[in-house]
Amino acid sequence: MFLLAWAAALAGFCGTIRHPAIVYWLSVLAGTLWLCVLSLRIIRREEGNLRWATLQQRLWLKANHPLEMEGQPRPSVLRMLPSLLFMAACVLLGTLVSAAVLVVSISIPLGVLWPPHTNVLELASPEHGQWWWVAGVMVAWALGALLGEELFFRGVLLPRMTGKTERRVRLKNALLYAAYGLHRPWMIPFRFLEGLAIAGPARRFRNNWLALAVRSVEGIGLLTLLLVYGSIFSPLPPLQGTLTSPHTARNPAPWNWPGGRLERPPKYDPNSGAMGQMDLRSCDLSALDLRSSREDLLFASFDARTHWPPSDRMPEGFDANHILELGKNPGLGLRRLHAQGITGRGVGIAIIDKPLQTTHREYAERLRCYEEIGGAGTTALMHGAAVASIAVGKTVGVAPGADLYYFAEPDALQASTMQFHLLAQGIWRVLDLNRHLPSERRIRVISLSISWNPTSPGYHDICAAAAAARRAGLLVISSSVEEVHGFHFNGLGRPPLTDPDEFASYEPGLWWSQAFWASPDKPLKRPRFLRDWRARRLAKLFQDLGLKQRLLIPMDSRTTASPTGENDYVFYREGGWSWSIPYIAGLYALAVQVDPQITPDRFWSRALDTGRDIQMERDGKSRTLGRVADPEALIAAVRQPNSIDAPAR
Repeated sequence: MFLLAWAAALAGFCGTIRHPAIVYWLSVLAGTLWLCVLSLRIIRREEGNLRWATLQQRLWLKANHPLEMEGQPRPSVLRMLPSLLFMAACVLLGTLVSAAVLVVSISIPLGVLWPPHTNVLELASPEHGQWWWVAGVMVAWALGALLGEELFFRGVLLPRMTGKTERRVRLKNALLYAAYGLHRPWMIPFRFLEGLAIAGPARRFRNNWLALAVRSVEGIGLLTLLLVYGSIFSPLPPLQGTLTSPHTARNPAPWNWPGGRLERPPKYDPNSGAMGQMDLRSCDLSALDLRSSREDLLFASFDARTHWPPSDRMPEGFDANHILELGKNPGLGLRRLHAQGITGRGVGIAIIDKPLQTTHREYAERLRCYEEIGGAGTTALMHGAAVASIAVGKTVGVAPGADLYYFAEPDALQASTMQFHLLAQGIWRVLDLNRHLPSERRIRVISLSISWNPTSPGYHDICAAAAAARRAGLLVISSSVEEVHGFHFNGLGRPPLTDPDEFASYEPGLWWSQAFWASPDKPLKRPRFLRDWRARRLAKLFQDLGLKQRLLIPMDSRTTASPTGENDYVFYREGGWSWSIPYIAGLYALAVQVDPQITPDRFWSRALDTGRDIQMERDGKSRTLGRVADPEALIAAVRQPNSIDAPAR
């Protein structure tokens, strides 16, 4: 069973089978059923037949067993209660550990050692409503646990095991039972504890019906888990014709960011590699003297609720309001396109992200639909307001005339193991919604500011949904766009006081700047192994791939809508791909407005061909930064219907 299960795990990790969860659990079931066959063969060889009376005698399934010792106490509910409670505690702890392992495996490269499709919840796809798998899972559990493991370990082995004391017999049986769980190695300690809970009453009372009763606690826990997840993460209700626009399922409350009062001037360390060093959102700095902190403040993120000191204690040349206004400009000449009426008018953009403050002035008029998947949280979050405003914001957006369709996923720990199942459900919802929209107002691009990989729970569901959207002609832009479309992009940085419309203002993003300038063959100056390894790896990646194959998009120094109030804004000095992804979605909406027949491949080819190269110098090194997206040249190329497409890259 170990070989079968891990062969399925490795095949799923390598992408050679489409649904490794099904193969994995069928392999586990095959292994436990083989235990049943093996057990019956042993009994037949020992006893000569498999009649029910023989099985009762051999497997301790008779109430008055002849081997019962004189004076042995009779079993009762009260005497069984400690074993039942102990078993329930083991099941609960094992479930929590399994969930923790799955969450950790999302971000740790060694996640292949704990593949998420070993989670039974991978068999249930809420976006398809396939919760009928619950019945199949319970049948498989009954066959595997009761007719496989219990028949072998407690029925065949336990009556024949000997030792100096009964405690040693139970201990040996529990160890064998635990060692059998190599297909889920992180559960071996809990299987050992379960083995003690099960073997204890069975050995003491010479009655394996008690072992089955204790083991049934595991089945009850499994059924409860499946039903709870089935009720929390149920599929969205089917659409009943065209939604009345705007359709808003709920208006989440504004976010209250606890900034706090600072006691000393903040400092920025460019060599630390840590994000959020200068996060001054909603902070009170009014009592500080910041006159010597200009260079640090140029790396600060702040919002409308940041309290600054009086002007006589502020550094010369630092104007927070000016920086905030500069950051509202999406840059690269986009506002000149907007002035020409190229705003993405009539083009639908779908965003699947965290709960959104639906009433913000930046996008409230563009919001056509807001739905929540799997029970989103009670308050709006910063991520949703930022990506929505970057895509369609009235003053900060790339496509201020586009229609926004927003689907919110939960931001909670219990959603971690279901995240990509829920995102897949959102994509299927977009495809369903498109069938009800007029052809000229359909959704053309889906924006997800997240990445997935084979170790992610729900990986195969999100891949299937993204592939379906691509076949339907939609651009699915995410951090995993390379896997869906074969496209490559990266995010650009910009000093906060420079002009966003000037191409010379842009530089590598803050998080990959060191990798851009570092030589792959030489370590960085600071001897921090993990950061140096990551930087060299990124530098090697850029060298091998070639920056001209990557579309470079603004990322840092962006002002977006803030979820703290419908008129509030926030300036993010350091961004991530999360900010570049809705930017690309907006660019595609502009291209679709100009040429409704454009495809994602043709759009990407045009964007690369019309992109600009920027020559940069630093510390005596000269590097070319390209291809930086040029929206005006891109739209001009899209307007030429007879131009020859360059090959997709």
